[in-house]
Amino acid sequence: SKGLPVPFDLNLSHLWVLPKGDSTDDAPPSCVRELSHTRPLTGSNTDSKIFGSCLAWFLCQGISEFVHASQTCVKGRNMLENVFALDFAASAFLYAGFLPIYLLRDFRAACPSLSRTFICKKALRAAGVPEATIAAVRELYKNNRHFFTFRNLRKNAFDAHSGVRQG
Repeated sequence: SKGLPVPFDLNLSHLWVLPKGDSTDDAPPSCVRELSHTRPLTGSNTDSKIFGSCLAWFLCQGISEFVHASQTCVKGRNMLENVFALDFAASAFLYAGFLPIYLLRDFRAACPSLSRTFICKKALRAAGVPEATIAAVRELYKNNRHFFTFRNLRKNAFDAHSGVRQG
């Protein structure tokens, strides 16, 4: 059966811009810096985080069936294990007379760039996730707006249309 939609404001978030490190230019009562010298921090609605955590728990119950053992998205796995496995495989190729080549890529920014259409329509369906659960995941990404507040001014900073929510 079809569930009810979540409240419109469930996924609204506040955006704080925190200064990186100390600067001699910082003087109370304000600290104004260029964006390149700040760290963005998003404070999400607690209800949305609880809903997301419950949904993640449900999805993780059968995920090991679809996720390779070397992937670190599953709790308890370690990225360093991937490095050791890669080094072991390269050593085996070298021992067999082949010249292994490492091609490493920085996946640090992979999660923010993931298409949500891909997540819902391709990845979750391919894993056999029920349509009702996919619909619940979609609800976590509706109206995903981030607001910036400074003194009495509140402005829409951006709407997030890609990426995986953290936390």
